[in-house]
Amino acid sequence: PPPSSPHSPLFLPRRMESDNHPYLNWLFEYNEAHLGFTNSYYFVQFCENITSICQEGEEMIPLIAIVKDLQMEEQDGNESKNIRQLVIHLLKLVSLTPNQIDSSNYNDHLRQIMDDILNQERNPLTYCPYFCSLDTEVKLYILFLLQQKSQRTVKYPKLIVTDSEDNQYFLVNGGRLHVEYGKKLNDLAKRQSSRGKRIEGKRLSVEDELNELRPMKLLAETREQWAEVARIIRNFGENETSLRITEKMEEALLMMMVLEHDWLRQSSVLQSEEKLNRMIEEEIKQFTQPKSILKTELTPIKIKAKPRFAQENIDASEKKDMQARRRPVKYLNKHLRCHFFPDCPLSNDECDFSHQEKLCDTFPDCRGRDCPYQHMKCTVDRYCVDEFCIYAHFEQKHPRLESRCERL
Repeated sequence: PPPSSPHSPLFLPRRMESDNHPYLNWLFEYNEAHLGFTNSYYFVQFCENITSICQEGEEMIPLIAIVKDLQMEEQDGNESKNIRQLVIHLLKLVSLTPNQIDSSNYNDHLRQIMDDILNQERNPLTYCPYFCSLDTEVKLYILFLLQQKSQRTVKYPKLIVTDSEDNQYFLVNGGRLHVEYGKKLNDLAKRQSSRGKRIEGKRLSVEDELNELRPMKLLAETREQWAEVARIIRNFGENETSLRITEKMEEALLMMMVLEHDWLRQSSVLQSEEKLNRMIEEEIKQFTQPKSILKTELTPIKIKAKPRFAQENIDASEKKDMQARRRPVKYLNKHLRCHFFPDCPLSNDECDFSHQEKLCDTFPDCRGRDCPYQHMKCTVDRYCVDEFCIYAHFEQKHPRLESRCERL
């Protein structure tokens, strides 16, 4: 069980030491539940200065996206695209050769710059060459040093109130409530925390020092936690502190809503871009299939050859009958009316269709467009758009629709 649990063997001695300070004892134990990187001074500095790191005109990464990526890197150790992009952006601000920095060599450039800021022995990248493999608090410490070197404005969190025990409460960007320990609470934390113990004759590394030094502790990051902290502090008699925290809770909720909106907007944009890229990749794959795959998908088409007759075994009379049956199309269409007559430039013998001057006796109960006789003139003539109009069109400059016999 955790040290704050009543079933823990460390619980009774701790309560015995802090019986005179129940409020400080609760504050220390409540903070012990937050042991992540959000419970650090450099995380507070990063949250406050994210808008200074990415100014207007530069690509802004939402704070909630960076926090989620830091959590993912801490869990699985994989490199995050947003974190890498942020580090490269800061490196270009402080480097003398920003055009040479990219995703393939940014670790080398970062190691050289950190050697200039810190000595080589104190540089965490001396022993761990990859930024993504460092502890999260060390990453935040490096980002803070890069921002200081870039000479961009460094902001500090808003002080809400200072309680009777000299503990200071801060509203941090993102809607988080942090507390900075006063002297009494800091001494109590050093006595009861094993992280503060130094081995005699051994110098602590940067990671150990950052883990040991945690002056800013996370208290609340949701609406429910804000309300719970304000209620408990009021029960301990810190009425003014509770009142000021309650007043700042609405401002914190507004920060949460803005960050959530930015995160959802970026997520929707990324999802649409990923969907579009996926569709483009699928189309490219369809048009770049190997030839072997295309050959297997194609099915051969067999065309039957036309029968050939032995010409030498056919006499002259049979050839004449065959030629009569194979008359050209123009002789077969002579029973159809020419739709350009009487303006047809061809004579009756040359035209494939009939040039009949006789009016149709059975119009409009005749064969319509297939009738070989003359029909009445269309009232709209050249402007007629009815393709199946059975009237005559003398001013048409384009051929009409084919008759049924022609299509057959």
